[in-house]
Amino acid sequence: YVTRAQCYQAVKALKSYGIKRVCALFALSERTYYAQRKRQAKRNKHLGLAVEIKALFDESEL
Repeated sequence: YVTRAQCYQAVKALKSYGIKRVCALFALSERTYYAQRKRQAKRNKHLGLAVEIKALFDESEL
């Protein structure tokens, strides 16, 4: 489970490091990260945080 604080940390880290480094930082695989975000997105649709982070992740992979 990813806490909201971790999400914000991840967003900040993403802007400077990119997906590989962030996943290493949080000691989780990209697949695990996406699975957790997807589950949380279903619960917290109103937050829109999952979408924001996924967009950032997709950008960083280009």
